[in-house]
Amino acid sequence: MIAAITDVMAKEPFDDKADLQEQGMTSIEMVSLIVTLEDQLGVAIPDDLLDSANFGSIERIIATVRPLLPA
Repeated sequence: MIAAITDVMAKEPFDDKADLQEQGMTSIEMVSLIVTLEDQLGVAIPDDLLDSANFGSIERIIATVRPLLPA
């Protein structure tokens, strides 16, 4: 998941809790990240989880997406 984030942002995030928008992630990059995560991980992120609070940091992205992964 972290690789997908750094690929979309084209830079390394500072830390897992850092706000991605404050680090320069645009809304277009956020949509690209969601699509990339879905493609790379083979999951569909439900609409009710598509909230900026769930995708504001690496930590929140992992917490949101991890339960969707196959066991």
